[in-house]
Amino acid sequence: MVYIMMGCLLIGCAAHIIKPESELGIKFTEGIGAIGAIFLQIGGIFASLPILSGFISSTIGPVFSSVGIDPAIAPNLIISADSGAYQIADMVAASRGGWILSIFVGLSMGCTIMFNMPVGMAAIEKKDKKYFALGILSGLLAVPFAVLFAGICIMILQPSVRSIVSTSSVSDYQLNMTLSIILHNVAPIAIICILLAIGMIKISDKMIKGFTIMGKVIDSSAKIVFVLCIVEYYIGLGTKLFGQWPFDSLIADEGELMHCLELCGVAGMMLAGAYPFVYLFQKLLGSSLEKLGKVFHVSKDTMVGIFAAMANALALFPLIKNMRAEDKVRCLAFLVCGSFILSDYLSFFANFQPNLIAIMFISKIAGGIVAVIIADIIAVPKAKEIEAEEHKVTIEN
Repeated sequence: MVYIMMGCLLIGCAAHIIKPESELGIKFTEGIGAIGAIFLQIGGIFASLPILSGFISSTIGPVFSSVGIDPAIAPNLIISADSGAYQIADMVAASRGGWILSIFVGLSMGCTIMFNMPVGMAAIEKKDKKYFALGILSGLLAVPFAVLFAGICIMILQPSVRSIVSTSSVSDYQLNMTLSIILHNVAPIAIICILLAIGMIKISDKMIKGFTIMGKVIDSSAKIVFVLCIVEYYIGLGTKLFGQWPFDSLIADEGELMHCLELCGVAGMMLAGAYPFVYLFQKLLGSSLEKLGKVFHVSKDTMVGIFAAMANALALFPLIKNMRAEDKVRCLAFLVCGSFILSDYLSFFANFQPNLIAIMFISKIAGGIVAVIIADIIAVPKAKEIEAEEHKVTIEN
């Protein structure tokens, strides 16, 4: 898949050189241009990792350990695996199996809390924020299934993995997990999701409002930290006033060559191929997507949105405004478990745990499908109701 992305990268670059205003050429530049947007949204959270990891290690981790749940799960509940949770989980993990399983929590729940929510709240139009909340909440309910699918695949295949955080060491540890261990570690995620489901059924309007506010708080807090870190980098104001600076550096330094800006650059390079890929996929296989959608009883727009999400959340968000309410909710639900399969996570696993690439694909796609099913049951009816009310208000005005 990486080779396909690189092929699309070359095609997009050629299109941009030959005809810069072409749609394919524009997609190429949009991919590279996404570096800034990504940096703005995750910079503050990434800089806060020392504080977050310390908090988790001293509070949530011990609670998890006391009930037999691997502490490695904790950081992945709020941080994406490829944005620092992988390293934090390695430091607090009780076992290598728990560490590896926790990655799949970060791929869905951590990614949603850290990236999809704040970026999505900033990227989509105000009129779509209720649909965004409905879709994301539905997707979160599917996270335990995605992690369970990953655990079952690990249990059956027993792959060898790298036992340390490395991009070059040998895969020297063979995973041997039992179903009871998997279920025990999935339990806290399932409890959280059950509570979300009850809330969606009993107080859906309040849940949507609360989720929207939470997304805004995360987005605003991350941006404040981001700006403060920039000020600190250039004039050292925080260090001068307080004697030390608690946040991590945004860019590479002598101790670490891959900080937030470098990771954003790597993501942008992949997106420069991923965006043209989604465009070409839609153009060349549009009729096939429509036929596939009919098989699963969803629209062509839903299928296009799902494949966009598989490339990157940033490829999906611009499509949301032109979709029907039910398509918006389905695509956003899929996004939680099924996003970044063809870009960031493919790159992450290829670098750190290449033997888990197939399991990543299977678990995330399966989780995404479950998310769409859940959305159809509990969120689509509410979305249609909201859409009808908005249409009525538009006609009256």
